[in-house]
Parts: sequence; C-alpha cells; structure tokens
Amino acid sequence: MILPALGGDGVSAEAVPDPNQIIDRSVLQTLIRALRTKRGVSVLYYSTSDDRARRRTLWPQALVHTGLRWHVRAYDSRRAEFRNFALQRMDRPSAVDEEKPEGSGEDDAWINTIKVDVVPNPKLNDHQKRLAARDFGMRKKKGRWCWTVELRRCLVPYFARRYGLSALPPLDPKRHRIVFDDFESVRKLLFD
Repeated sequence: MILPALGGDGVSAEAVPDPNQIIDRSVLQTLIRALRTKRGVSVLYYSTSDDRARRRTLWPQALVHTGLRWHVRAYDSRRAEFRNFALQRMDRPSAVDEEKPEGSGEDDAWINTIKVDVVPNPKLNDHQKRLAARDFGMRKKKGRWCWTVELRRCLVPYFARRYGLSALPPLDPKRHRIVFDDFESVRKLLFD
C-alpha cells in the first residue's frame, strides 16, 4: 500500500487488518435512539453460550469500543444484570415501550473506575525495561517506569486482553513485556 501522506511513491506502509465486522445499520440506529430516549430495545442476539440466537431485551447505557469491536453496555432483562453485548451479534432490533425493570438503575461496574499501573515485566533487564517504557509511553513513578490508566471496572478485562495482561504471574518476559503492577487487585475483574 502506498500512502501519499507519507511521501507518495517509494514509501510503502502496511497495517494488520481488523476483522470485517458488519454492524447492521438498523441495530446501530435503534441503539442510539434508545440511548437518547433512555428506552429499551429488543434484539435477536447470538451468544457464545447458546447454540442459537435468542431474543433479548436490553436497556442500553453506553456504546463502548474495546479496541477490536463495538459493544453496547446494557442492562439485560433476561439475566437481570448489566453486561456488554457485541453489536455485530445483533439482528432484528425493535424499540421496547415499557418501563425499565426493577433493579436496573445503577451499574456499579460502569460508574466506578479503577486505576491500574502497568509496568515493564520485572524479569526484563534495564535496557529492555526502558524500551518497554518507551513503547508504551510510560513515565517514572516512584523511581520506576509506569503507565497509569484509569478504567471503568467493566472495561478492565478488555484492556487486559488487548495488551496481553490477563495471564497469571510469573510471566515469560519474551511473551509479556508489560504486566500489571498489582495483578491481584484486578484478578477478580478479568475474564475467566
């Protein structure tokens, strides 16, 4: 691929492709309308935990991009809890004209945030730690390199997955150049 902005002829550039995830326009429009009006939506949802699509009634509160795909953070009437739902897994949306269910008021995992410190893997040598710090824009904190990130609690597992931080310590520095400074503080928030 030749990019004119990088100098045109003779300057090539490539990018690792993202999956071609198709989000149905009517799904997105219905979700945005529900977010604006604070109403529910009914969608046919394809879940990994079920072998066929099922109708779900969701009460959206925000759109979220996890670095790989778009989700809607919503209260799920079927499970009576807040969850993240991938937009490309939704079909046949319709507006729901009923009151929000009891218990769907506060989403603690959305409202509450957590600060996490990401540091170079302690098993790296000093030169490798400096390179990891440079690669991730880390700053010195208490005499060592650190990337401090504030996240909504429900987004911690996506952050950990994106940067390869989900594995249990001790971690091989060849595969895990960065780690959570305090893995135990986030362990319960990660995907199983």
